[in-house]
Amino acid sequence: MQVTSQVLYDGIRHCTMQFTGVGDGLGDENNVTKVDVTTLNPPCVSVKIMKLTYDVGYGVVELLWDAPIPVPFLELTESGDPLNYKRIGGLVNGGGAGATGNILFSTKGFELNSTYSIVLEMVKKGKL
Repeated sequence: MQVTSQVLYDGIRHCTMQFTGVGDGLGDENNVTKVDVTTLNPPCVSVKIMKLTYDVGYGVVELLWDAPIPVPFLELTESGDPLNYKRIGGLVNGGGAGATGNILFSTKGFELNSTYSIVLEMVKKGKL
């Protein structure tokens, strides 16, 4: 996989990140850390997702909360309207005991030239 991660905005309370991937035909990503809360500025304990915009071409991208046993919370295919979680106060980490606050990605069925583009708008929770 050829992947990029880009911080679009990283403020005191809010952050926005964009992730892209292109399949190289050599296999999938498996539980790769995409949001590492300790590297945000300022770092935090976890994040909650307020809005998610995505476009997935020819495969599935699974998002997981990082924990001793990662907890899947979304499977993205194709493209669709942005997923807006603001009305419910954000999508919060459901990793349980031992959760790191990080977000992982896994891809499934990514072949040569399969693609994804995902933008996460998040709110930081807790100070380290």
